[in-house]
Amino acid sequence: MPGSTRQIPLYGKTLFVQDVVSLYLLVEIVPDISIWGYNPVILTFIEVMIMAGIIAVTITGLAVGDLYSFNRNKTAFQMASGSLLSVLITSSIIASLLYLTKLTDLYSILWRGNLVYVLLLFALWSSIIRYISYLVVDKTKQPEKWLVIGSKAEEILFEDKSMNEARDHNLINLPVDDNKINDLELTINDHLVEIYLDNKEIYSSMVTGIIIEKIEELPDHLISQLMSLRLKGITIFDLASYFEFFYKRIPVLNVGPHQITTSEGYDLLYKGTHNKVKRTIDLVVSLFAILILLPFGGLIFLLVHYNQPGTVIYKQKRVGLNGVEFYLYKIRTMIENAETEGAQWSSPDDPRVTKIGRILRRTRVDEIPQLWNILKGDMSIVGPRPERKEFVNELEQLIPYYDLRLMVKPGLTGWAQVMFPYGSTREDARKKLDYDLYYLKHFTITFDLLIMFKTIRVVLTKSGI
Repeated sequence: MPGSTRQIPLYGKTLFVQDVVSLYLLVEIVPDISIWGYNPVILTFIEVMIMAGIIAVTITGLAVGDLYSFNRNKTAFQMASGSLLSVLITSSIIASLLYLTKLTDLYSILWRGNLVYVLLLFALWSSIIRYISYLVVDKTKQPEKWLVIGSKAEEILFEDKSMNEARDHNLINLPVDDNKINDLELTINDHLVEIYLDNKEIYSSMVTGIIIEKIEELPDHLISQLMSLRLKGITIFDLASYFEFFYKRIPVLNVGPHQITTSEGYDLLYKGTHNKVKRTIDLVVSLFAILILLPFGGLIFLLVHYNQPGTVIYKQKRVGLNGVEFYLYKIRTMIENAETEGAQWSSPDDPRVTKIGRILRRTRVDEIPQLWNILKGDMSIVGPRPERKEFVNELEQLIPYYDLRLMVKPGLTGWAQVMFPYGSTREDARKKLDYDLYYLKHFTITFDLLIMFKTIRVVLTKSGI
């Protein structure tokens, strides 16, 4: 398995473990320190549960801030300052909840002085740890070298260089015509991958792995040589598997029916237990969100009604599970009668969007009424975005496997929404389907929770969707 896939998760897991342990020790030790020394006190069951809650909220805040992953696009200072800001925000939430519930007066570990010391010390400690660990990993981690064979693979992989640079992948294209690929001879000699064409060496270097568009189309002798390289530590990927493994998307234009037919996953499509658990989470989260947001509903209604004439909430037909249409509810962000000429693609600078509508879209407030769709069962918290019937009919003709996204309930948020910026073209719809297919294949309840956390970060940073 490639080096970065070991090192980067290890980086996040190490930070996670040290965060949990250090915060636990601080919560456990600080309240028992006084001018007379350290006098440990046995905690009651309720105090242990409160401690676990404090740790869980703080760690969740760090996870939402994407502070358990390594990314060269960030600096050590950004990681440290991000950690400090995240802990201070979650600390404010924790302090407010404990103060409102009066728990700070009942338990010594929550006395205001103790709690402030604990959270401030952890904020400083987590920032220092991230600053140092980032510098260490940044200096020791070497970029990976991947050999790309085939013009189609080259075209797709070199389309977005920043994507590969962020992952420290140095892509090298093998200079050979497609009609000559079947004549290649591949071998490994003293850790060097050597490639020959017509008995002439055309490449010799150490590589992390090799990427070929479609391995199943290669002749037997070449597949045998690739197998030999794999057994000697060289990772071999076809194009679709490379994207799926590293970029968490399945490129629909480069995946064949056999890869969907024979691969594992897609549990969400047929396992009833998964769907029942998912539905339970949908009900709990949507009800909780409605209760939290209800007090602001009147203010939002008045703000929208005052700033733009016409109805505040509108409904529009969208395609849901198994292609069945339903009415989706949203706060109106466009001028009235915005589609007198029929269904139109929206764009980031759409002139039909009102001034207040742009604010609602950036903050995702216009999506709040869809909580009602979730309660009714038309939608889920997480899933592919529901589209208009007109667009679905068109895209099913243009994009392979587009109909697969209709085999699950559409979602308020989803993997495509948090991983891809605002889409307003047919090509954007195709790229978003790459992420939707990955979600369908790799669905787990944990994956849904990860998407919810990422959605919070997207909303706070005003990116995506």
